[in-house]
Amino acid sequence: MAKRTKAGKLGPCTCSKFEVGVTVDGPDGSEPDVTIETTGCDRQTPRLFAQGHDAKLVSFLVRAELDGKEVRYGRGEGTVITSDAVTALKSVSEALAVKAAAMLTKAQERAAKKAASKKTEPTPEPQPCRGKVGRWEREGVAHPDGSFHYTDRSGATQVAPAGKWSVVA
Repeated sequence: MAKRTKAGKLGPCTCSKFEVGVTVDGPDGSEPDVTIETTGCDRQTPRLFAQGHDAKLVSFLVRAELDGKEVRYGRGEGTVITSDAVTALKSVSEALAVKAAAMLTKAQERAAKKAASKKTEPTPEPQPCRGKVGRWEREGVAHPDGSFHYTDRSGATQVAPAGKWSVVA
């Protein structure tokens, strides 16, 4: 069983010192528009982080970096602004910086894999075939949405929706 630490002086959780945001120049170069988000933590703790807040901070900063937001650490005059989560977390813990780097790599690989799967999927072309609609067999075109377009006996073009026709071999 782990030893209990002595109750020390309570201080704010370290995750409350981080903010992420976007700075957009105002119209005509006037005052910049700043949008800020925080972890919302108001916990007091004798340790560096409240329980589970180290993981909460890492995921918060990784999401911010993936969204292209600035990371701010500190309050008031001593605020440090950086664009990446790993650099910001190094100011707190090397282990958290390594964890953030691993999470970023994994997220970027997932995004690349998702983008690659979208690119390689060709759109199917309509295929000419012979289909059975009701009791009649017709020459026509099978479309990717499952419908069958054919010409009936009178010369009018008809559409059989998906499931209302079958391919004849």
